[in-house]
Amino acid sequence: YDKKFFDVLTAYSFEKTNLKVEEHFLPWMHVSGVLDSFARHPRNIQLVLLDEAIMNYDNSEALLDFCDAILFFSGLLPEAFRKRIVSVGYYQRLARQGFRTLHARTTRESYFNMMSNHFDRYSGALTFMRNNLLPDSFAKEEWLIQ
Repeated sequence: YDKKFFDVLTAYSFEKTNLKVEEHFLPWMHVSGVLDSFARHPRNIQLVLLDEAIMNYDNSEALLDFCDAILFFSGLLPEAFRKRIVSVGYYQRLARQGFRTLHARTTRESYFNMMSNHFDRYSGALTFMRNNLLPDSFAKEEWLIQ
């Protein structure tokens, strides 16, 4: 296994969904890293149901983990949200706000602002990846990666 696998897939997916890697370089690296992290350490997510939990999240690392998990699941495994009381859009709004919160905590310009502003496009690149590059890697009846 080589991390470059996700670098190439992510770059191709970005380009195919009209996200120029040169313009979205740091988010491209971040999304590729999220994929690598989930591949190396598969996990579930405890989805938060309150907007205030994101607004007042003091632990930046936990907040980033939450935002990354929402990005991963909403792009590659949207089926994970079917049994939830609220829609995937609700969690995506929380993740966008989470990235905005992380950006506000930095002392200079950060790519978290881009992650927030283009969250739907990055999630869409992951959906493109699932549907066009990795369709045989996903079970048809379940939301687990084979």
